[in-house]
Parts: sequence; C-alpha cells; structure tokens
Amino acid sequence: PCACSTRATRSPPLIAAPPATAVYTNKNKFRIPFKFDPAEMRAMQAREIRLYLSRDRGLSWQHSQSVTPQAEKFNFQADADGEYWFLVRTLDGQNRLHPEAAPSEPGLQVIVDTVAPQLKLELKQSAPGRVQLLWTATDLNLDISQLRLEYIQPGQPDWQLVSVVPRAQGQTEWSVLQSGQVAVRGQIGDLARNTTQAQSQLKVAGSPDGAPVRE
Repeated sequence: PCACSTRATRSPPLIAAPPATAVYTNKNKFRIPFKFDPAEMRAMQAREIRLYLSRDRGLSWQHSQSVTPQAEKFNFQADADGEYWFLVRTLDGQNRLHPEAAPSEPGLQVIVDTVAPQLKLELKQSAPGRVQLLWTATDLNLDISQLRLEYIQPGQPDWQLVSVVPRAQGQTEWSVLQSGQVAVRGQIGDLARNTTQAQSQLKVAGSPDGAPVRE
C-alpha cells in the first residue's frame, strides 16, 4: 500500500505537499492516509475531507470520494493500471473548499503496475568453445538494476553469475571447454516490485583442443 501524508497549516488548513517522486505499486487497492490539525478543523467547522483524482496528469480533476476528518484515510481502488494523481481538499461549515486555489500539483502521484516484465534469453554458439548470450527485457517501468543472469555448463557443478552491465537489452560471450549442455537463467523486476524469470539452454561443442578460446 502507498500513503499520502497531509499536514494542516494556518494557510491553507489542509493540503498535501507535491511529491518528490512517484510511488509505484503492484496493488490496485491501497490506502491514502492524511493528517490534519484538529484545532484548525474545529475552527473551520470542517464537514468532510475530499479526495480528488486526475488521470491526465493534472489537466482535469474529479471528486473521487469524501470521508470525515476522523477517518484519517481514503480506501482507493484503481480501475486499471496507469498513473494516478491525487490531492486533498477540506469542506468547511460554509460549504467552502480549502484551499480555494485551483489545483496545479498532486499531493500524491501513484503508478499502478500489476504486469510483470518480460525477459527473453537466447543462447548461441558463436564458435567452437564459445557461447553467446543475448537478452531482452521489456516493461513500462523496468528496473534494470534488478537484472540478474546466471549460467551453468559442463565441468562446472554450480551456477555462476554472468557479469554484465545492467541493460534492458544486451549480449555477452564466454568460453566453454567441454562439450555438452549450457544453461542460463535470469530474473528482472520493475519499479512496482513485479518480477519475472526466464531460462534457456543449448547443446554446444567445447573448444577443439580443450583450451580456453581467447577473449
């Protein structure tokens, strides 16, 4: 769940600060908490706290829901993946909204992403004793820092890390001394914490003389 923290001040009495960065979530249901100054709420005879929503990056806003100040949170359900901007307004005893200024910045920006990335791994034998790995990862909110690739091959009992610079797409090569099955496996995630795994394998011919192929 993601949270929007709103603190009351003398002017305006209730407004969320513009977010420094978006919040990513793989949940379509989450809570949006808010905070306020009880004394300010009593002084303005606050009737309700309103949540406003924009799906077009602030070009238009719609009243999403209302709660009492005592509720301290909104329960929101997204109807689809995508970007959601939120802001909070207070309705006082005179049916006036605070702050009165037209919205320009969101108090909370949420990216809902429930779809896992796609990862494709492909092994090729570029020469005897030489294997090539090509990978491609795709996602709207891909986090390439989560890329992890490993391989195992004849004469090597354990999985080893493939050392690469994390990229959405790339390739690398290494030597294979013995003929047999080479396998790779990989994992990557996105900013919303969705993850995916992939694997590939290939029967290869080792180096003809049993010596490593020069890099």
